[in-house]
Amino acid sequence: MLPSRLARFASPAMLAVRPYRVALLLLVFLAALCPAAAPPQVLAAGTTITVTTTADEMNDNDTCSLREAVDAAGSNQAVGACPAGGSGVDLIILPAGTYTLSLAGAHEDYNLTGDLDVVASMRIEGAGAAQTIIDGGGIDRIFDITFGDAHWPTPDVTISGVTLRHGANPVPTWSWDILTNAAWPSRYSGGAIRNAGRLVIEHSVISGNQAQINGGAILSVTALTLTDTQVTGNVVRLDVTDSVLIATIDLVAALRGGAIVAQDQVTISQSAIDDNLGGGIFNVVGSLAISNSSVSRNQASSGDGAGIYNLGGTLTLSGSQIAANTSAGGGAGVVGVSTSGSDYTYSSAITIADSSITGNQAGGSGGGILLLEGANPGAKATNALTITNSLVLDDQAIG
Repeated sequence: MLPSRLARFASPAMLAVRPYRVALLLLVFLAALCPAAAPPQVLAAGTTITVTTTADEMNDNDTCSLREAVDAAGSNQAVGACPAGGSGVDLIILPAGTYTLSLAGAHEDYNLTGDLDVVASMRIEGAGAAQTIIDGGGIDRIFDITFGDAHWPTPDVTISGVTLRHGANPVPTWSWDILTNAAWPSRYSGGAIRNAGRLVIEHSVISGNQAQINGGAILSVTALTLTDTQVTGNVVRLDVTDSVLIATIDLVAALRGGAIVAQDQVTISQSAIDDNLGGGIFNVVGSLAISNSSVSRNQASSGDGAGIYNLGGTLTLSGSQIAANTSAGGGAGVVGVSTSGSDYTYSSAITIADSSITGNQAGGSGGGILLLEGANPGAKATNALTITNSLVLDDQAIG
């Protein structure tokens, strides 16, 4: 599926020319001054593909499944009973129903088994989060949105009016005793979605998904926008026995972000990031803007920052609530971490306006807000915090 100037008019001869001819000549000269009007832009046409079965299938029968629709939109070829995608942004219509992924398989990127591999721009539109449900069936994550490259542009993907549930990364089978950076691939992250495109999620629910490493709901390494969306009840859980974990900056990223792990531009508005295990949002050297939203009742049982963990990134919080989050470590509400090394400098900048940080409980320091220096404290990295017209109240630091 790898799978478009003005000339002079002052001479006596010119003044003797009849007025209408002067006017005509002026029009000609003025037209020469202006570039020709560009022809109307013709937008590339997309295809509307309506899914007609809730079954998870890839065959030549007379129905169009969700997997086949994603394949048709990505390849611009007819698949099963799904029409070929167009050269523009295709629209996949998902009527009310529960679409459960059942073609088991993992770690292949051809959309044949496991997750749905999205390689082209498309819009997936359900009948509403309460009516259209995409169920991962526990066999893999639900969507894997790929990088663009020299041959294919970065996909622009919108998911609207659906519930994404029961996505789960396959459990890793560790065959070594010492786990370092190389042992933490993204294949085990992003329980519902792994995003390397430009992703918009609106009017949706992402609930009950699980990742083994980080991002119980979403792992996003590129642009992500959430609007009117609930991200609830997602889990990061890693079970490792008889092994040694070597803690590096990448390993710190692991086991965080029960809901979302992101490292690019992320915008969240009118949404709820609530009741996730492993923490709420982990922002890794990205730009995170949250407005008119809640980050509440999330739990970080093995570290800091149950609500939001901002590692060397920019966090802007406005009109929002960070409430009742609990962490085994410090900063149950918000943690800002700056760090630097020989070849990198990650400064943290947090701006909070018209918001509340209340009722959070930390097992360590900083019940509501905690600022930390990572490696090489006092080096070039800075840790900035600005709070205006906001409430920080009833937070507890037990440690």
